[in-house]
Order: sequence, then structure tokens, then C-alpha cells
Amino acid sequence: MEHPVIKQMLDQLATIKERYGDAAYQRAANQAAKLLISQGGEIAAVARDVLKGVVDFEALDKEGPPTKGGLPPEQVMVDALRQQMPGIQTQAQFNLFMTAFDALRLFMNSTFLNQKEAAEKARETLTQALDAAPTVTELSEKLGHVPEAAQSKEAEAYKNPPLEFHEYDTQKSLLTELVMITTSEQFEQWYGVNRARIEQVKSPHYRNPLFDSIRAKKASFMAPKKDE
Repeated sequence: MEHPVIKQMLDQLATIKERYGDAAYQRAANQAAKLLISQGGEIAAVARDVLKGVVDFEALDKEGPPTKGGLPPEQVMVDALRQQMPGIQTQAQFNLFMTAFDALRLFMNSTFLNQKEAAEKARETLTQALDAAPTVTELSEKLGHVPEAAQSKEAEAYKNPPLEFHEYDTQKSLLTELVMITTSEQFEQWYGVNRARIEQVKSPHYRNPLFDSIRAKKASFMAPKKDE
């Protein structure tokens, strides 16, 4: 007996392939497989069966299960950062830390490879990031206590928590909600209510599959049914 969620997923994937091409289709299929496998039970078993000719489950299993809770490796890193550095309270602080981290990584690697010019540029970037840390923190504290001062996107970075800390959970929740939508009216209502949450998903490896699924869901209500 065909699982209704699986049938709906297959219809969405077919629409993605027809309208957006093989690359988007493969990306969406992999994301759908990850989502359904994470739910376990019968639906995971059915997903493995119907997508076995599309998804490389051996590669998918190697990619997912070794990480804590089945999270993607990049999300494991972000979670570790959130736990080990509770001082990162704003997007601006997170961005500055990543700049410093990348500069340190580049400096060490360039030094090990005896690439002196690249190492010196990385050192300069690292020094600038370290020097900027007190200023970024001061602005974050000031704007955090004066909500009306944060009117621009630049100012909001000093007030709002890092999107990366909640991006994976937000994407997974949105995809799960999207699967359950069965009518055009439900979709329009869901999309209108969740625009802000959708915009919180910034990283391409989370954003692309989410937008593929949103486009496919919308298109599925516009396309004529096969039995008509």
C-alpha cells in the first residue's frame, strides 16, 4: 500500500525535474531522502525503496549517521561553537568570529606551506578581527538595549542572534510542514505566515533544497492531474 506522504513527495520530485532540471531534481531527492529517513519507521523504509534508483543511500548513510544525531557535519560544527562559545550572542559577533577563524586557518596553512605573502595577508586580517572584537561587542550591547535603534540590516546584525545557530532546525521544520500541505489555499496561507522563517535560512546547502521544495509544492497545485 502506497504511503500518502511518499506519493506526494514523488509528485513534487517529478515536477522539480520537469520544470527545473536534473540538478535541482537530484538535490531535492537527496534532501527528501534525508528528511524521511530521519523520521524512521515505515516511512523511512518506503522512502529507501522508492528512491533507490535515484538516491545513493550508501553515500547518504556515510554522510549522515556518523555525525551526532544524524546532523550534517557543518551543523555539528555550528552546534559545537554554540556550546563552547556562549559569548557569541549576535550575528555580528558570529560573523567576526568566522572571519577570525578563517584568517587563522589560512595563516597557519600558508605558513606550513611557506607561502609568506599569503600568510602575512591572513595575519593582517586576523589582527583586524581581534582588534574589532571589543567594538563589535560594545555595539551589540548598546543596540540590544535600544531596540528602536536597530532599523537597518547592518544594525540588526548587532542585535539579533546568529541565524546559523537555528538554521538547520528551521529548515527541517519548514520542510516537514510543507510535506503536510495538500491544497493551494493551505500553501498560500502557510507561505504568507512563514515568510520571515523562510528568510532565516541563508546557507545555500539548506536554502536551495528548501526553495526547490517550495517551488515544487506551488507548481504541483498548478499542474493538471495525470488522470484528468
